[in-house]
Amino acid sequence: MKRLLTPIGMACLLALAGCGGDDDGALRDQIAMLEMERDDATAAQTAAAGQVAALQAEAETLKGRITTLMGRADISPDDLAALRSEAETLKGRITTLMGRADISPGDLAALRSEAETLKADVARLAGRADISSANLQALRDQVATLTRQLALRADITPFNLALLRAEVAILRADAAKMTDSADISPDDLSALRSQIEALQADVTRLTDEKTAAEAARQARLDAQADAGLWNGLARTIAAPVQAMSDADTLANLLPGGQTAFAPLSASVRRNLWVQFPSNGAAYLKTISSDGQGGFNVTWMIDGVETPIHFAANELDAFGGFEKSEDGYYSLYGWTDAFYAEDPDNVDRTDGSSQFDYLDLVGWNIWPFADGIALTGFSTFGARTMPGNLPTGSATYEGYMYAQRWEADNPDFGRGGGRYLYGDLILEADLSDMMLSGQIDGIYIPDWSSASGQNEPLEGSAMAIERTAIDDAEFMAPWVGSGPMDAARDRTLHGFEGTVVGEFYGPAAEEVGGVLSGYRDGMQGGSHELLVGGFGAKGSDQ
Repeated sequence: MKRLLTPIGMACLLALAGCGGDDDGALRDQIAMLEMERDDATAAQTAAAGQVAALQAEAETLKGRITTLMGRADISPDDLAALRSEAETLKGRITTLMGRADISPGDLAALRSEAETLKADVARLAGRADISSANLQALRDQVATLTRQLALRADITPFNLALLRAEVAILRADAAKMTDSADISPDDLSALRSQIEALQADVTRLTDEKTAAEAARQARLDAQADAGLWNGLARTIAAPVQAMSDADTLANLLPGGQTAFAPLSASVRRNLWVQFPSNGAAYLKTISSDGQGGFNVTWMIDGVETPIHFAANELDAFGGFEKSEDGYYSLYGWTDAFYAEDPDNVDRTDGSSQFDYLDLVGWNIWPFADGIALTGFSTFGARTMPGNLPTGSATYEGYMYAQRWEADNPDFGRGGGRYLYGDLILEADLSDMMLSGQIDGIYIPDWSSASGQNEPLEGSAMAIERTAIDDAEFMAPWVGSGPMDAARDRTLHGFEGTVVGEFYGPAAEEVGGVLSGYRDGMQGGSHELLVGGFGAKGSDQ
């Protein structure tokens, strides 16, 4: 480094310059050159000091950025340690350079390069995904909220619920992975947010479906209230046909077509596109002959009247009636009224040989555009006038026909477990107006069994509890019994339900009605529904 002349040194040189001679001009020239060098050195020192101050300011800015980044939840300890180390190195270099007046361009370039590297590191870390602790907690809270919303849903199928739970589990795992990760990428964050949005869309969709289902359910309940339904059972609001004399049999009243009967009904409602059959909201409002061997039937479906005409020639392969008219409708007999050796030459409107004053029919309606199907039993006939009930006791013997459904089986039922037949006995105390009964001898008929033979449900029965007779009608609870260790389709243990019945004939010669039942899931299975109908004659008839 060049030595600079101090003011005293300069004065001495000026004094010497006054000694005269040729040397005087040369000395003055030397002094002027030294003054110029002094001024250049002073300017360089001032510029260097300015550069050092600029570097100090930049270092302070970077320190501020570092302090900010240290609060971030997504910077790894290694990255922070490296950043701190770089900052300390830079501080050391700045401290060293601050005491120097001869900073070379190379030193300045190296210092600037280090500063640029540090700035690039800060920019890279600042561009990292913005998963702060608060954001992660917000994501966890959103997942917990969605999970609670799903847990409150009552109408999600086990399959859909399992899928949604699996999605939540995956989402939780991803969130945990990101929480533990030190380098969460924007793509990971985007994927997590997409999963949450998809899950939210599922919750919204299912909530909308539940709202629509609740509205449909309320409509069915309103229709049930109008019709007097109990767990899928209905007593029509149409005026009853009453037997005034022995001549008021079905064989006399039905064929002409002038008499519309008011049935009792029991039905099951199914959605063919999803699972879970339920008690139905459809029933026969009226049934009558068309006067030409066919039938006019009016169904009430969710409170809406649906009249269907079955012409005499609109028959299926089993001797019943069928019709395709904005859906499929069928009407078939549970007695022998619809059947004959020559099915083309039988009048299905003249009653059965089993009963004089009543008949029992079955029906199907399916499918509608929304996949809804309805299946039911109905009993109709010439009812006994309440004032014509005899006194004393009476025993009625007859038959029960029923159909059993698994709640997770949207098809026609499980193999041999679809249909049940049984023997019915009713004991009526007509003086005290009380009634009770029993259905036993229950079996799966051969045409519905897996073996092709009648398969008895050994030890199973249905007890109809003692109940009051009112207005020549009754409604009674029933309870199923059977071996507890038998296969589900071989016992009625756990079933319970309701029977609705009426007396028919001028003097209560016959009894008919419908029934429904329910059994909770047992042995790991789903719950079950049962609907059916029955008819019986007085033992002295």
